[in-house]
Amino acid sequence: MNAAELDSRLIGYIVVCGVAGVLSLLSWQLLQRVVVARLSERSISLRQNILAKLLLGTLLGIFALWLAIQPALFSGAFRDTALGYESFDPLGRAESVPFLTLLRFFLFQGLAEELVYRGISLALLATGLFAAAARFLRPREADAGWLSWCWLVSGLAANLLVSLTFALWHGSNPGIDGLGVANIALAGMVLGQLFLNQGSVGGAAALHIIWNLGQALLGLPVSGILVSRPLIGSIEGAGLELISGGLFGPEGGLGSTASLLLVLAYLLWTGLPPGSRDAEAEEEQAAGNAEVQALEHADAD
Repeated sequence: MNAAELDSRLIGYIVVCGVAGVLSLLSWQLLQRVVVARLSERSISLRQNILAKLLLGTLLGIFALWLAIQPALFSGAFRDTALGYESFDPLGRAESVPFLTLLRFFLFQGLAEELVYRGISLALLATGLFAAAARFLRPREADAGWLSWCWLVSGLAANLLVSLTFALWHGSNPGIDGLGVANIALAGMVLGQLFLNQGSVGGAAALHIIWNLGQALLGLPVSGILVSRPLIGSIEGAGLELISGGLFGPEGGLGSTASLLLVLAYLLWTGLPPGSRDAEAEEEQAAGNAEVQALEHADAD
């Protein structure tokens, strides 16, 4: 691709951001009134300000991409001597796109997708499932923490459906295979869980932007599309497709699978209701104390 192509596509993303931004704001207000206002136990992320949410998304994006390409780097998959090595640009058509052009393109591209998939679709579906469960499934003896667990489960169910749709939407991208589809669905789960934890599209958009922009800067294909020659480093192709993702880019490799699973586990843990984490910590501490006492008794005997 070149700068002119990116700028021509950018116009469409800007329009989507404008329309989807309004609808996302309405969805966010509904989520705040129906869900957040009724939760007595809120995760730390849900109580953060927007700057903290953006920072978390940015740091997670940097960490996730760094971790995703490490297996390919250590295995030598990006060297031309690697098994099955293929150039990303065998015909030499790709250009080095200026950084600011890449930045503004992925800024609006990532924001547009997050507004549509997380800000509107996930927000409305998760809110609807939560409202229905709270209305028809809530036990009479349920305590305040029940709603927090209800939100967690409703969010997971909605996130799975939206993430599958997100993956299928990428199903026609060049070079995609089963692992690529699975990884994009997994990336959707990560982005969705971050949105659910924060109750805001900010962190998810930051993560999405950093992930795509980072791949482009390294000269790696973004979901199968080579956007630019490398502006950082000298990666020109890849082998060991199962590890590196080959011509589809890191999203088609096991490195991304491991990276995204780790980030998702972290987000699920931090998204647990505060009371449940405290209870688990107390149980672990009690178990540890019991072991110490048993050892002391054994030494005394």
